[in-house]
Amino acid sequence: MKRFIIVFAINFLLINYTNSQHIVKGVVKDSANRPIVSATVCLYKINSDIILSYSITDDSGQYKILFSYPTNADSFYIQANALGYLSQKSFINGTNKNKDFVLSESNIRLPEVTVKNSNRSILKVNGDTISYSVDSLSSMQDRTIGDVLKKMPGIDVDESGKISYLGKPISNFYIDGDDLLNDRYNIATKAIPFGIVDKVQVIENHQPINILKNSIRTDKVALNLSLKDKAKIQLAYNLQFGIGLKNIFDNSLDIMSFKKKYKAINSIKSNNSGVDINDDVTSHNMNDILKQAENDIPQDLLSLSNTGTPSLPKQRYIFNNGKLFNSNNLYNLNNGIHFKANLYLISDEQNLDFENNISYFLRDTFVFKESQSTNKKHEVLNGNFTINVNNKKIYFNNSTKFEFKNISGESNSNVNGFGSKQLLNLNNRSFSNELNLIKTNNKRSIIEFYSYVFSLKKPESLSIIPGRNEDIFNFNIPYNSLNQKNNIPTFFTNNYISIKNNSNALFISYKAGFLYQHQSLLSNIYIEQLNNSISKASDSLNNDLQWEKYKIYCQADYDLRISKFQFGITLPVSWQANKYFDILGNKETALRKPFFTPTIKLRIQTGSESSVSWFYNYNATVANIESVYKGYIMLNFRLLNRSQIDFQQAFSHNLSLSYNYRKALKILFANCAISYSRNESNTISDTKFIENLNSKTLLAYNNQVDNMMISGGLSKYIFKIKTLVSLRSSFQINHSIQIQNNTLIDYRNTSFISTINFNSKIFSWLNLVYNYRQLNSSSINLSSKSVPYQNTSTSLHSLIINVNTSSNLYFTFREELNKVKYFGSSTINLFSDASVTYKVNKWKMDFSLSMLNITNENQYQIATISANNLALSQYAIRPRAIIAYFHFNF
Repeated sequence: MKRFIIVFAINFLLINYTNSQHIVKGVVKDSANRPIVSATVCLYKINSDIILSYSITDDSGQYKILFSYPTNADSFYIQANALGYLSQKSFINGTNKNKDFVLSESNIRLPEVTVKNSNRSILKVNGDTISYSVDSLSSMQDRTIGDVLKKMPGIDVDESGKISYLGKPISNFYIDGDDLLNDRYNIATKAIPFGIVDKVQVIENHQPINILKNSIRTDKVALNLSLKDKAKIQLAYNLQFGIGLKNIFDNSLDIMSFKKKYKAINSIKSNNSGVDINDDVTSHNMNDILKQAENDIPQDLLSLSNTGTPSLPKQRYIFNNGKLFNSNNLYNLNNGIHFKANLYLISDEQNLDFENNISYFLRDTFVFKESQSTNKKHEVLNGNFTINVNNKKIYFNNSTKFEFKNISGESNSNVNGFGSKQLLNLNNRSFSNELNLIKTNNKRSIIEFYSYVFSLKKPESLSIIPGRNEDIFNFNIPYNSLNQKNNIPTFFTNNYISIKNNSNALFISYKAGFLYQHQSLLSNIYIEQLNNSISKASDSLNNDLQWEKYKIYCQADYDLRISKFQFGITLPVSWQANKYFDILGNKETALRKPFFTPTIKLRIQTGSESSVSWFYNYNATVANIESVYKGYIMLNFRLLNRSQIDFQQAFSHNLSLSYNYRKALKILFANCAISYSRNESNTISDTKFIENLNSKTLLAYNNQVDNMMISGGLSKYIFKIKTLVSLRSSFQINHSIQIQNNTLIDYRNTSFISTINFNSKIFSWLNLVYNYRQLNSSSINLSSKSVPYQNTSTSLHSLIINVNTSSNLYFTFREELNKVKYFGSSTINLFSDASVTYKVNKWKMDFSLSMLNITNENQYQIATISANNLALSQYAIRPRAIIAYFHFNF
């Protein structure tokens, strides 16, 4: 009997336990249908925050929770949590259930880190976003947000205004989340007062297309200006009057709106003070944009000279008279539609005086002594109209652009005693339309359609007076002048369709498309004889080509993301046909062949604030119409150019390895990289030196160019002395060959660049900014020991001292010491500037008096080397100037 009671009791307990044993299981995925690994799924009773049971998802995102409660127990709920995603709840009622979760990404991917100094927040790290406090980093003498950007750790702003973060240029510039300016953002950094900006946000791994945010991870970097509330409710104005001795003026007006529905920066500028107004409309990412569209736009063939520019601020050496109207307007319409109109009009005149002394070291040394005084005028009308829709279901972007550009120039030149006058005229007319449509087909599939159309007309002419080198151009008969005329009308289109799919941790994209290009190259040299009659030069000095390029391509992209590991591979296959017909030679030439150009990327997150990236690319290109013309073209007064090959082909291997590191708590940013490229081509440049002329011909020859670069940077904010220290350096070595005067030259060029920057605010009344830049270059002729080893060294020391004597009065002193060394010789330039500024804070205005180039330096010399030549260039410098400025902000 006892045995029966014991057995009955055990069975009763087992039955009761079985009835109360429950299972909840399922899968946790993200919105791109990829499994989320290591997500936590917890079981709770309703109205309680006590965890009764939990499970952690495996590699496939699956979880299983076992729990034992009576079947008539109160209701339960489970909650899924994962770092970087919004939590999600689901209710159950004590029975076995399958519960799947689809979690949406959260802006908060990492715990927020705030770095403070004297109770004032300097920066915050929030996942992939770093936010810099503008108020904490600004000073009394700062005027615009561009002044403050230069003080931010990890951010670099170069002389052109291009912004980089950890050595990588930004891909997008936003103002309160809107892309008003495309990549022409200089006007914003120069016009927006720093006082209306709350914080500057740097966004890593930025994906600008919302529909792809959970699918395609990029390595792009974007920058956003987060504005204060007061900037969003009223217009902002900047008004400047500048007047100086010798009729110098510098005037501007900026009208800005940053409302949610309407953003605008409209500007009018005019000056002859050396400030280059073209910098306001500089397109910082144009090469990347054209590369993505595969549009190889022909460059200007003709010019007044091919000299370089001094390593000085432009305001030191540009003699200008420029006017700019720049209008940028963005309308946020209903239904998420954005309409943007960007338009600018430039009328600019610049003068430049320089002297060149160029030595080519061969068996015999050739020296070209050149002096030139140039006057160049250009007028540009550029417009870009964009309609954009960017949400989680559809991306639509249509951009229509046009540009009318006229450049006219005149120069008086002398080369080795031969004087000449040049008259240049360039007229460019271009139009393009770019359409991009991306739409989701279902939860896993995304379809993209892309179409790009471009057309260009670019007539050019260059007159050289008086006539010279009659043995080359006019059958040994003296003549009055030579007139080179060119035109390269171009039509180009590129179209593709792609399908993108998500499959767990793997993102797959397939693309297929075609492109077509049609070009003509018509060039003629006309000779004005001594009797003023006009005759056409011989056929060897003329060209008439008709060019076509066809390309059919398909491409597969695979992007694998597993935890901290990301691997991507691009596999493009194309068939390309290039052909051209030489009308003068009555000959057609064609090249048809397939290409396979893979790209491999690897990124490993080595820590919460560090990563390693590796990149490899193989590329194959067939050059354009500008490399196949057989008749000579006079590019400028001392350079004659032609080609003797059918097609120029190049094949390149590109490798890079980079490491990025930051320590937000210590405001430390560092990066380093090494890259190597090998370019193999079937051509070589053959240069022949004539008494006052260089003749360059492209010949068939198996050629190889190797290039390696090592670079690194460090940026650290030192709290104790309130100082930002930035270090950057790069070492580059290049090995290539060329032919000069029938001599094959094998040479190696090396360059080393290092920069050191200090920005210190040791006292509340004193701010010091010190910049140091060192450039060392060398060139070795490996094919001849008789050619001397060449090296040059250029150093720049810059010191800016800002002294605040009161809350509305400050002084600024600037010293620049430039030293150039070459072949045991050296030149030194010392530039000094000073200014005093008085602020009337009540009226939001200030007055300043500036004196530029106090030491009245009048010439500046640079030394550059390349292959086996040394060029010493000397430029005229703007004289001492005194300018009074009146600034109004309202």
